[in-house]
Amino acid sequence: MTTKTDKLVTRILESIESGEYDIGDRLPTYTEMGKWGYLAAQISPAIGRLTDLGILERRHGKGVYVRSMPFPAEMNDARRDTLRRKAQDMQRLSQDILDLLDELEMS
Repeated sequence: MTTKTDKLVTRILESIESGEYDIGDRLPTYTEMGKWGYLAAQISPAIGRLTDLGILERRHGKGVYVRSMPFPAEMNDARRDTLRRKAQDMQRLSQDILDLLDELEMS
């Protein structure tokens, strides 16, 4: 199942890949992303995942910026596919952890 957080990760990646945002550009604020239909509880993990991958950078008091292109043109297809699989694995693992925490809270 694709979560809203997963959809936002995809939306941001596609925006970077399409050239809407370039290296050094500031992403919209949480408030602006909220107008797209996302909650802060969905935005923060999405930004965190892309930050962990080195694609985004949080600058305290300034916002979130594009740090690097997710898939440089010189990157071969195999490497790109590997990175996509790893990102998907991270998403699944995050959901597994959240599910376990929910189970612990209910017991």
